[in-house]
Amino acid sequence: MYIQKIMQGICINIGALLLAGWATPETSRDGDVKQKVNFYGTLKTWQGTEYHVDNIAIVGKYRHIPMYDKPQKEPKKTKTNTTTGKKELSLSLDPHAELVITKIDLDEISEIHVPFPNEIWVYAPKGKRKYNYVEVIIISKNAERTQKRYLVDSTIKVTCDEINTAGPVEKEVPLSAIRDFIIEGYSVRGNTAVAPVEAAPSSSAAMDGVAHTEK
Repeated sequence: MYIQKIMQGICINIGALLLAGWATPETSRDGDVKQKVNFYGTLKTWQGTEYHVDNIAIVGKYRHIPMYDKPQKEPKKTKTNTTTGKKELSLSLDPHAELVITKIDLDEISEIHVPFPNEIWVYAPKGKRKYNYVEVIIISKNAERTQKRYLVDSTIKVTCDEINTAGPVEKEVPLSAIRDFIIEGYSVRGNTAVAPVEAAPSSSAAMDGVAHTEK
């Protein structure tokens, strides 16, 4: 009976340790703590700056990042915001209730592009606050290099660390600043193995003709 109680205690402790391991958060940017999976790549901004970065996260996450599927028909009602100078496309659909939500994992992504940084999709229910969204193109890292277009809350920022010989420099990047974000690979902290993302040689050139065309 005594041995049985000891064995039960050991099993409970092992179970608690396993649960603690599985419960390790996928988010990272809390103080100096970095996420377990370290994604790295190249960021090119619309301001003409290029950074080599790692510890990439969106909304502090590298898995299950929510994005709204872009409607097939674009809004007919548009206007230019005189304060920001940006073109506003008026959404008649409530993205929270009427658009499909796709949850993106960074390890499935080859590239992220924001083709129209000066355009904002707006949902403005009468008498309530309005919601702003930015169009984002996601290129998968499959053989077909599938392109999908999404709407993402304009307040969301991409976080990353600029790789610097003096030490990492933390960056917060608004979506509208991103021209091209190339995910080159990832590694698991504490593991020397890395998983590169295979990108087509003509990828950036192709996106110059696809993602960056003006309407």
